Amino acid sequence: MMVLSLSTILGNVKTGKLFALAVTTPDRSKLLPDVPTIAESAVPGFSAAIRYELVAPAGTSAAIVERLSLELRAAVMSEEVRERMLNEGAQPVASTPAEYAAEIDSEERKWSALVKSLNLKME
Repeated sequence: MMVLSLSTILGNVKTGKLFALAVTTPDRSKLLPDVPTIAESAVPGFSAAIRYELVAPAGTSAAIVERLSLELRAAVMSEEVRERMLNEGAQPVASTPAEYAAEIDSEERKWSALVKSLNLKME
């Protein structure tokens, strides 16, 4: 069993070489609509998604961050890039730096709480 991005395994699932048990996102994939989510089939409320983001070094000027953000959002939401991402199983999201920072904080709190509740330790 493995957890991989949809784009990595999609071809093998469609040809029957691999069997998809579930997707980790809150909603079913439009590319594999018969594959349930983990929340549906095993763990209510479960949600985990692979994200690809662009970050800049600490101290980068606000003007540069804003320009990069505007250009990246425009690219991600362009028809060509959006269509390609959707066809590969990705969900294009164009957020602002503030929205992304809030998402990072939320994910950190969620996974830290799980690690603490399971008493997991680094070895």
